[in-house]
Amino acid sequence: MDLAVGKLKEATESPSERRLHSKKLRRDDAKNNIHDVDSLLDEEVAHFYEMEDEATINLYVTCLCALYDAWFSLTLTTAFKASQPGPGNITFDFEFFLQLAVDSLSARPDLSCAFLRILDLCSQAGLLHDFKSSVTVVERLLPFLMSFSHQIRLHTLRILRCLLMRIDSHGTGLLEESPLAVLDRCLTCERTKHCPNSLRELLATILHLHSGRTGVFKSTMGAKIVIHYLLGLLHTNLTPVWDGVVAALTSFLNPVFYSESADAGSQPRDYRKRQIASSRSKSPNSTAVTVPDDDEETTESTQAKLQWRQLCRALFWSKLTELLESEMSTSSRPPEEDDSGVSTLVFDELPIESAFLAQLYVIPDERSTSVLTNTTEAPVTFSPHRKPDWRNYRLNLWRSITPVAVGKHARFLVPIFLKFVNFEFYGCPSKANEDVLICALDLFSQMPNLQSVAKHEELCLTVLRLLTNKRPVVQQAAFKTWLNLSPKGVAPYREDLEKILSLQSFREAVRVFKLDTSVAPEDRAIVAPILIRILYGRLHLSKENLAPAVLTNLADCTDTELGILLSLIIESFYSAVGIPIEDLSAGDASLPPDIARLRASLGTNSWGRLQAICQVVENLLSFMGHRLGGLVPPSSESSEPSGSTHRPETHAPTLFRIGLLMIAITSVPSSTTVTEAKRPYSKQVKVVRKTGLALLLHLFNATGINTEAFWTPERVESVQHVVIRPYLPQLSQIAVASPGHLIICLSLACSQKAYLSANFLTQDLLTELMKLLLHPKVSKHVTRIIIEILWNMIFLPDVQVIGRLAVLPHHGSLIEYLYQRMLALRSLGSSQARKTLNSASEVLQREFKLLGYLTVPLDNTEACFLSPDQASRLLIGLLPFLMKTFARKSTTATPLWLRRRGAQETKLPQLVTEAVRTAHAIAGENTEAEILRALCPSSLGCVDAFATPGCPFLLVGLSSLDRLKMNSPASMVRDMYVI
Repeated sequence: MDLAVGKLKEATESPSERRLHSKKLRRDDAKNNIHDVDSLLDEEVAHFYEMEDEATINLYVTCLCALYDAWFSLTLTTAFKASQPGPGNITFDFEFFLQLAVDSLSARPDLSCAFLRILDLCSQAGLLHDFKSSVTVVERLLPFLMSFSHQIRLHTLRILRCLLMRIDSHGTGLLEESPLAVLDRCLTCERTKHCPNSLRELLATILHLHSGRTGVFKSTMGAKIVIHYLLGLLHTNLTPVWDGVVAALTSFLNPVFYSESADAGSQPRDYRKRQIASSRSKSPNSTAVTVPDDDEETTESTQAKLQWRQLCRALFWSKLTELLESEMSTSSRPPEEDDSGVSTLVFDELPIESAFLAQLYVIPDERSTSVLTNTTEAPVTFSPHRKPDWRNYRLNLWRSITPVAVGKHARFLVPIFLKFVNFEFYGCPSKANEDVLICALDLFSQMPNLQSVAKHEELCLTVLRLLTNKRPVVQQAAFKTWLNLSPKGVAPYREDLEKILSLQSFREAVRVFKLDTSVAPEDRAIVAPILIRILYGRLHLSKENLAPAVLTNLADCTDTELGILLSLIIESFYSAVGIPIEDLSAGDASLPPDIARLRASLGTNSWGRLQAICQVVENLLSFMGHRLGGLVPPSSESSEPSGSTHRPETHAPTLFRIGLLMIAITSVPSSTTVTEAKRPYSKQVKVVRKTGLALLLHLFNATGINTEAFWTPERVESVQHVVIRPYLPQLSQIAVASPGHLIICLSLACSQKAYLSANFLTQDLLTELMKLLLHPKVSKHVTRIIIEILWNMIFLPDVQVIGRLAVLPHHGSLIEYLYQRMLALRSLGSSQARKTLNSASEVLQREFKLLGYLTVPLDNTEACFLSPDQASRLLIGLLPFLMKTFARKSTTATPLWLRRRGAQETKLPQLVTEAVRTAHAIAGENTEAEILRALCPSSLGCVDAFATPGCPFLLVGLSSLDRLKMNSPASMVRDMYVI
């Protein structure tokens, strides 16, 4: 191989500059070098399939192609022509090179182009004159015409023309036309610049490739060539050409025949006959013009057209089915992969084999779409080859199908459409996939007898699912298809539903059209699912703020119709997460066994869709929470009719399932694996978790739901497994400054009902809450919520029986908290103490009441209560705080009306008189009275609280104040409380 490369460089490279395809070598030396290289490559070509290194393969193909370029560049003079290699040599084996081109077409189109160039050179040199199986080879060459590369299509057309010139096309019955005229038109079209400057010429050439044109009609091989070539021409990166190519492809599905006259290029036969008849009536010599009549067509011509239509449709559908099936996997690749790579390449910086292959493949394709004049010199820089646009290519394939001529092929299109919707439209949303979807739906909406196609039921379910899409254009296309599928009950309401589908008339239409007043009772079961799905799609348009109008329309829906709305939320959630609905059981507590696997199934754009679903759920709770258990339903003895009674417990399992799934996908640790495509934003995760928590809190607090009947042991265990246990070990660290933490909010809701407290507020949970309460950096809001939880468990009448027993082991932690709290209150100044009392008076009252509860010893000797020393120690911090809070400023200062702005206060001599002493005494009495009122805010409601054995400890501390008199007002109040 190295020697071959050296000989090749001697034959092709100039000493002064490194340029490919040099023509300045001397012919005598070139002949000798070419023979030497040919003998060396003859031994290497047999081992081509054993080469694994890409650089080795590129080098071999470069040497092989350069050999033939150098050989044919000598123009085969008389001296060299006599000694040319024979066609029996392996390096000239047409079958072998064709097989190499076929094998490398999909993976390495640049190598396939090089092999086709060799075959093109050999065919132009006339080395294929003894080739026997030309028809078979033509069939093998047809797939190259569908390539996205201009150079591959050009080489294939040139090879086909050389082969077909040796094929006798006669003797085939009615289809006796030669395909050479078609090949010439295809070559003309391919040689024309695919740029805006040549658009008119290109479209005119494509117009002559219709199935009814002269040269195409009655030529089977010509029809095959045209169909394959048009399918390849759809790859052209020139959008105005697509309509012409699609129209030409459609002509093979619905063949239209043109006359052989001169004006047939622009006028079909029927239109031309009408114009001739009109001109004859206006002409003075009316007998000069004769109009051909349809009866003049012979039976043979009619049969030929019928056979031609059948043949064209068979050829069209055979290639279309193959392409639609093959492009399903290719077009599903993410768009990020198609945009990677270098934008510009420098020709002189590339290796010799890469530069040579680029000169054969990339650069000609780039020049075919350029306005500049084609040159034979290598460019300085060039762009990498544009990758095929499979998304728009598939869209054009669907556009070429007409509804009239589908017929029995609908059984093939429906499964492909269902697969596309389930795996691509929902799996990889994009504008291109939406265009394909709308085009396919428009096709199905016009197909006759769509109810009898295969998989009719699955198609109905898919169309109903598409009605919930938030895009109005998708909903409108799906509604048109549903009208072609649905029973007749929807037809009378078509106009009203179309107004709802339009954003311009939505608000007015949804206000007028309601199920109770606008729909007949016998049609409600048919119209309601359609309307609810359309309105559900409108709920996802957050920018339009349509939630009030939508939910107001659905306020009077039945429980069955409300269940449809909730089922749509679950379906949307499963679709966003990537869980097949068929794989899950119908139970409300069904969850995947591995929650981490549930989180791993989330796609790249799943969190954005989950955010939209969360917004829908929040709006549903805000506007229709009364229907979901927010209010107690009317009893059966009420005056309302039985049909209007709503049962909120019907939808509670669905809400529980949605909330539990939302929390489950966020309960996995935030650290992502390397294989995860995209890490979600923390805000997205918080929104989903917050919505799931809101649903659970709604179920906890709903007055219309029977708590004991709904919260079964299975549901309690599901909440413990999904919600509480994953977050409990780190609660004291991560919830220091998070009053809205999941466990804290659930604990607050559970502390208000005895049944929930007994099932959810376990000892492990209370232990973590007390650790959090004693944390040195815990925030005031978190402290306030934990104190409220403890207060509810101890003092609420319905909960205190169970709550006091649950809190009993944690009295020591609570006393420690109160001691630290009193020390903190003692260190406050007077102004800070007053501010604290004003801003946290409710918290202080609960803390004081907890303090009073801890002074009450129970019969249980193992309980931890306040001892007299502990009570005195707490009062040391409590009393100074209360004194600072309620101490009033002396009134002996200068009155406010005597002060002037900027004037200094004059110090007067202090005269201690009996009146001053009396004023101080009265102020002290008022202070003690305020202290007692703070300890017992209500004189009527707190008598029982202080009529306890632990109350004297507080009174002893208060009596230590020397300035209090036994006959003072404060003493009277105190005596009243003691009694």
